[in-house]
Amino acid sequence: MERLRKNLIAKSKHPAYSQVKSKIPYILLTPPIFAELARLGAYRLAGCCSAPMTIGGFLGFSMPCAITFSMLEMYVPDLFKFPSKCMKWGGGCVFYGVAAFVDHTTSGFKKKFFGEELPIDAPQLMGALPEKRDIDNLRKFIKEMEQARRALMRKSTLNN
Repeated sequence: MERLRKNLIAKSKHPAYSQVKSKIPYILLTPPIFAELARLGAYRLAGCCSAPMTIGGFLGFSMPCAITFSMLEMYVPDLFKFPSKCMKWGGGCVFYGVAAFVDHTTSGFKKKFFGEELPIDAPQLMGALPEKRDIDNLRKFIKEMEQARRALMRKSTLNN
C-alpha cells in the first residue's frame, strides 16, 4: 500500500512524465508483437496450422499475456485466481522485466530532475490509477458489504 501511495503522489506531481514513462514498456515490446503476428500470418497463408516458438514469439507473447491475465485475474472466481496470477507473472515475465529495466535505467534521471524516484508499478500499468477518494469509497463499500454479510449470517442462523 505504501508503494501505491508513493506512486500516486509522484504521478500527481509529474503527470506528463509519469504518463510517458508508463508507456515505454509498451513501446519497446510492440515491434516484436507485430513481427510475430506477421510471421504467424505467413505460416497461416502457407497452410500451416502451427508455428515453432521463437525468442521473438516469446517477446511478442509477453505483453498480451501480462495484460490478459491481469484482467482475467480480476474477473475469475477465487478458485482460478492463483492459476491466472501464475500465467500473468510467468507469461508476462519479459514485459515485467522490461518495466523493471526502464524503472532502473531512468532512476538517475528522475533523481536529477525531480529529486525523487517515480516508480513504474508494473502490475498496475493496466489502467488509470485510483485517486484517494476512490480508495476511501472502496473501503467504505467493503465495510458496508461486511456489515451486510454479518446481518445476513445472523438472520440465517436465527431462522435455522
